[in-house]
Order: sequence, then structure tokens, then C-alpha cells
Amino acid sequence: PYFTERTGFKGRIFMTHPTKAVMRLLLGDYMRLMEMNAARNAAANKSNTSENDVLFTADELKRCLEKVELVDYHQVVQVAVTNKNRDNQKQNAVVKFYALNAGHVLGAAMFFIEIAGHTVLYTGDYS
Repeated sequence: PYFTERTGFKGRIFMTHPTKAVMRLLLGDYMRLMEMNAARNAAANKSNTSENDVLFTADELKRCLEKVELVDYHQVVQVAVTNKNRDNQKQNAVVKFYALNAGHVLGAAMFFIEIAGHTVLYTGDYS
């Protein structure tokens, strides 16, 4: 919600059905913890507290969730994109992707992405 609601982000958001369900619960709980912490700091008259201590509000979480586009596993999604080449000329392209079950967390997905004939499997995992 911070990224989508406070930074001017205009892109699209894709996720699986279970991810959205878990996101609503986890970020709702996190939001309540942030609010409690900010209230506790304000009550203790800590001078370094501000409204920025709360990264997003309930309304921002709701607006973020409304922007989510749900995808099923193996559902091919095509997104038209426009970018600039090395000569600063606009180029149109199509990005295709689909989600594959990552299996380690409810709703977790790997994304198989195809751009301009190149493919990549994005797992989100790193070490």
C-alpha cells in the first residue's frame, strides 16, 4: 500500500487469489501494529514520532487491494508496454507471463515471463 498509494505508482498489480487473501490479513494486522506503536510512542511523548511512522492507512490498504488483478496459475497474461530504445524512439512490445505454483507458501507463485523472444523464470527467491 505504501508503494501503490504514496509514491505515484501507476503500474498494474497481479497476484494469485490466495496471495490477495493472505495479503489482506497480514497487512491489515501489520497496519494495526504500526498504529499501536505510533500511539504508544505519542503517549510516551517521544519527539521523533510522526504520522510517517504509519506506513499506510486502512483506506490506503483498501485502495491498493482494489487495484489488484487476480490471475490463476497457468493463465497467460499479455501486457502491452511502450519503452524507448537507445535512440530514444518509442517501441511497443508485448510482455507475456503466467504464474506457476511455487509450493512453499499459500498462493506463492513463480512467474514465467516472455519479453521480445527472451524468457525468464522469476522465482522471487534469493540467497
